[in-house]
Amino acid sequence: MFITDTRILRDRPEGLVVEFISETGAVATVQFQAPAGATDNRLLAAARALLVDFARARPQETLLLSSSELAARPSARTAHDVDMLEEELDEGLEDTFPASDPVSATSSTTAR
Repeated sequence: MFITDTRILRDRPEGLVVEFISETGAVATVQFQAPAGATDNRLLAAARALLVDFARARPQETLLLSSSELAARPSARTAHDVDMLEEELDEGLEDTFPASDPVSATSSTTAR
């Protein structure tokens, strides 16, 4: 499995949310309280460490939820409304504005 995208979602009522997205579209969501002033790299490292800790947990320490319980707890992605996703997309595009517009070449000619 390859992680093709990571997203850091800040300013959420539930705290900081980090999403790891695989090439198949599977999403692993890590939610925790962010330390003040933490950089994106440190946040990603903390989220990865939490995932590793969960993967190493012994079965008796693992809480198993039924499918109905899981359905009642939507992921960070499914909990968002379309307007919020559009707003985040617009913010991301604004941050890359000069690079997101293709270069256009123009020339003028006069008839002889």
